Amino acid sequence: MLASVGHSNRTAAELLALLREADIRCVADVRRFPVSRRFPQHARPRLEAELRAAGIAYVFLGDALGGRREPAPASDPARNGAWRDPSLRAFADALDSPETAASLTELAALGSRAPTAFLCAERDWRHCHRQIIADALVAQGRPVVHLLGQGERELHALHAAARVAAGRLSYPTLV
Repeated sequence: MLASVGHSNRTAAELLALLREADIRCVADVRRFPVSRRFPQHARPRLEAELRAAGIAYVFLGDALGGRREPAPASDPARNGAWRDPSLRAFADALDSPETAASLTELAALGSRAPTAFLCAERDWRHCHRQIIADALVAQGRPVVHLLGQGERELHALHAAARVAAGRLSYPTLV
């Protein structure tokens, strides 16, 4: 099982309760920078320790699956032009890189072995690169559930602008 969750301003206890409710056994951190000055309970060392104490494995995948990217100068602007946010467009562009593809495979494998949630800071996955990660997984035939709050879950459906052709996900500019 693969799930998506945002820590946002949740307390450590709230996040753990949400993960326990979904029977999550592993958290894959997909933040490029796993720190938080405003919410230090979610900085990597503290989060990793809290999860370990709760019996939940922690894996950092932020190097390849982290957001907050700069657009590559050589990228085709039409390929993922439906993303108006340059950082999200840059992340969508990175899906074709070997590093990102390998980390998506690793994330899928984690989810095959144990219920796994990929975590970022944004509470709402619609405003986060987790949306693109979820699209990439769904395009591979792997369902993703978004953990919204206690008792609240949402099954992921591909973004309206997403297109899958020959196994490649893109978000072309729609006119």
